[in-house]
Amino acid sequence: MEDNSQQINDVFANFRRIGIAYRNAASRQLNDMHITHEQCALLYLIEQSDMTQKEIAQKLKISEATLSGRVKRLEKMHYIERVQDQNDKRKYDLFITPSGKKALDEAKSIVDRLSKQCFEGFDDQDFALLMSLFQRVYKNLEKMKGENACSD
Repeated sequence: MEDNSQQINDVFANFRRIGIAYRNAASRQLNDMHITHEQCALLYLIEQSDMTQKEIAQKLKISEATLSGRVKRLEKMHYIERVQDQNDKRKYDLFITPSGKKALDEAKSIVDRLSKQCFEGFDDQDFALLMSLFQRVYKNLEKMKGENACSD
């Protein structure tokens, strides 16, 4: 079996570079709107679902305290409203406002343009190959479920 450790490391390094470059480009463009990538993700979840704040925090993989800070900032920007739950006065439901919806639509447009720019020059065969390779990597990772990948 050929030792391809360096190639594997290079692939993962490129994944990281792409992720960082994409996030930085999105952040620069969203900065003109005075909104962060994280705030956009939160607006999107609020618009798309009827999740509790606890569920949103879990979905975003952040603490409830971090989420609370983001909610307060978006509320201050008039992008969301917190309304006390009718059935449980301890809970607040989150709703996107018309200005929040407008900001989210603009952000989606920016991200869509950036995503298309990332794959400029790709044809259907390129996409099919890329998806096939990603699916193979994912299947290999799925095989490891329940196994201790770090065992001797």
